[in-house]
Amino acid sequence: MKHQFINFPLKSRVWVYASNKMLNLEEITWLEEQLKGFTQGWTAHEIPLKATAAVLHKHFVVLMVDETTHPISGCGIDKSVKLMKEFGEKLGINFFNRMAIQVANGDEIKVMDFQQLKMEIETQSISLDAKVFNNLVQTKEELEQAWLLPLSQSWVGKRLTLPV
Repeated sequence: MKHQFINFPLKSRVWVYASNKMLNLEEITWLEEQLKGFTQGWTAHEIPLKATAAVLHKHFVVLMVDETTHPISGCGIDKSVKLMKEFGEKLGINFFNRMAIQVANGDEIKVMDFQQLKMEIETQSISLDAKVFNNLVQTKEELEQAWLLPLSQSWVGKRLTLPV
């Protein structure tokens, strides 16, 4: 876990934005600089939020808010969504494709849709032992414990007919 997240409680709110491609070093550096500025000025109803962000595994932007200091509001969340849309447009990256599945296959992260994943499992290009990122996690605790799940335990695995 990135050092930015260490001093945040386990119940801190989390949003994971998955890129449709692997980010290069220049994109990561730019994103982290922009995210730092955003989180330092992020507010909810004009009250500063204790927030941080990081780019993880060259594919994911993770935003985190400690709501013990002040709860985030709908307008605060809207600011982050708008920001991520702007970043996507500037970099030519889609952070909002909820149908994309990120699979950790060894040291590589593959981004694919459900049908591609099914085909790669059938051809054994992807192992049933592969891990899938659950980008629907909502807290730091879930990020640490349930973000990367075995394929068979993920929402994807539950939709597949996996061989026993």
